[in-house]
Amino acid sequence: MSDDLYEVIYFDQHLILKKSLYEQVPHSGLNVAFSSKEGVILRPHIYFRPINMTDTFNEYKFSELIFECYEGMANVVSQLVEENDEEVHVITRYFMRHDDENGRLLGDKFIYKTEYYTFEYQIENSLVPIKSACTPLNPLGLSCEGTLECWVAEITLDKYFSLLR
Repeated sequence: MSDDLYEVIYFDQHLILKKSLYEQVPHSGLNVAFSSKEGVILRPHIYFRPINMTDTFNEYKFSELIFECYEGMANVVSQLVEENDEEVHVITRYFMRHDDENGRLLGDKFIYKTEYYTFEYQIENSLVPIKSACTPLNPLGLSCEGTLECWVAEITLDKYFSLLR
């Protein structure tokens, strides 16, 4: 394989979920799942929340940009679940390809410049329904206690493909 380097963005998320609000439920796949008190099956994810929306550049335009340029996906690299009597701690590392020169990460903000507008996003923790988990959406508007760190790294093509598995 090639020794070329590719840029990715890593997201290290540490969520703290109260057992009084969420119950861990069985789910196939790499991701842990929780049931809310309302019975909605959720999973941890990240959300690119639009910062500078206007009437013309509305939430739909912001979501569309992330879908078109980044496929709306942040893949899970690893996930660890720890719990005590009152809380569940979910520690997840995600990654997303970062090969578009118009996009730039600044701490926990993501900026994407086009010829007609500069889109600004705040990257946040989220809990989303299992079937609608993608970075530009947070359909339930749930906020989560915890931390999120974001950074750009260069990795080899071999490493990139291993992360996709």
